[in-house]
Amino acid sequence: MTLVHIQPNRIAYGYFAGECVGNCGTIYEVTRKVLRVDTTSFRQTQDDLDNLKIKGQRLLEVEGNENFNAMKLSIPLIMLLDPRTIFGSPDGHDQGGYYLDFTLFGIKRQYQIDKGREPFYFAGLTNDIDNKIKEVNIKLTKYGR
Repeated sequence: MTLVHIQPNRIAYGYFAGECVGNCGTIYEVTRKVLRVDTTSFRQTQDDLDNLKIKGQRLLEVEGNENFNAMKLSIPLIMLLDPRTIFGSPDGHDQGGYYLDFTLFGIKRQYQIDKGREPFYFAGLTNDIDNKIKEVNIKLTKYGR
């Protein structure tokens, strides 16, 4: 199956765990010019994700021709039409879960995803999120953040 993928202007992804001690959720927000990492807000608003405001305990901004577009995921356009917001049972068995949100064409979508339960049209989504998190952390370390 051939799908159209689009890179949103802004995307946020990360992971969370319900019953944990310490860092129970980290969200990485990426725009063309800003990387923001939030380790507190997800747990505070998990039951009402419409109120999630990514604060950014770690922040990196670039100027000029530099940008962070390589840190973004390309989203299958069909994802805008999928009515589901939860795939599998994220953190249902204390295994944690993944978070993804983006805005495309003025439509904001938020998802909680169980590893191995990604939508059929985005196989490997949680692996892609893991890889992007590694890339972001390398970039932040490079700049001393």
